[in-house]
Amino acid sequence: IAEHVFENLTPTVGRSVLAQRLAGTTTYTGTVNYAALGSNATVPANGDTTLGTEVYRKTIDSATYANNVAYLSVFIAAGTATATHYEAGLFIDGTASANTGQIFSHVLLSPPVVKSALSSLTLDCTLTLS
Repeated sequence: IAEHVFENLTPTVGRSVLAQRLAGTTTYTGTVNYAALGSNATVPANGDTTLGTEVYRKTIDSATYANNVAYLSVFIAAGTATATHYEAGLFIDGTASANTGQIFSHVLLSPPVVKSALSSLTLDCTLTLS
């Protein structure tokens, strides 16, 4: 079992959703409901609205919070998402279709995560608002 820790970026559109919700604008729920993996190794930037190249998407399996920290978890079963993944992201109000919803978190996976058909993968995301 390998464990890696990566630092994410919350692009401008993700931060904007939080500001909108604080001001009472309800265009978006503010709920992160999907995680995605991608094959693009470009460093995330504030202007990102999608992953560089999204290749797999799954609903969030578990979401809890304590104080100013949200804990989100996604379990990706063996036999799915088989590839070398260079990026990951979390999406607000996404659907099962690629590149949907507002990107809230974009992270470069360095080293990349290699997922074989025989392995599973758990993405445990800790989002601290400070």
